[in-house]
Amino acid sequence: MQLVAGLIQTFFDRVWRDGDTSFIDELIAPDCLIHGLHIEHGTASFKAFHKAFSAAFEDIRVTVDEEIIDGDRASMRCTVRMRQRATGKAVTFMGGGMHRFKDGRIVEAYNMWDFLGMLGQVGAVRADALAAALAPPQR
Repeated sequence: MQLVAGLIQTFFDRVWRDGDTSFIDELIAPDCLIHGLHIEHGTASFKAFHKAFSAAFEDIRVTVDEEIIDGDRASMRCTVRMRQRATGKAVTFMGGGMHRFKDGRIVEAYNMWDFLGMLGQVGAVRADALAAALAPPQR
């Protein structure tokens, strides 16, 4: 399969910005292995993740800042901008991932998103506790 630049951006736009969950079935194989989102594999698990995430956040915009395509694999670096539904607070964080395609669909995905930074911005993780956890050990 010849991968085309912009395919992942189209996925983010349709699924996250527009809420078109039917595109999940078009681009992701039903038994896709999904790493890094703490969900099981497959489109059903991804749809459940999407539903829960979309219930907590709105105006979700994922921008692909950089994309590299090599054969049947694509990787990207992204910026996510959204608003927490409960507070209206704007949230911005970065992330990305790698995808392996077969027969026009993603069959394996590795996700690396700064959810810890996101949780800090919405107040679910206190900044002082985060700083203490990340500080080098005292000798």
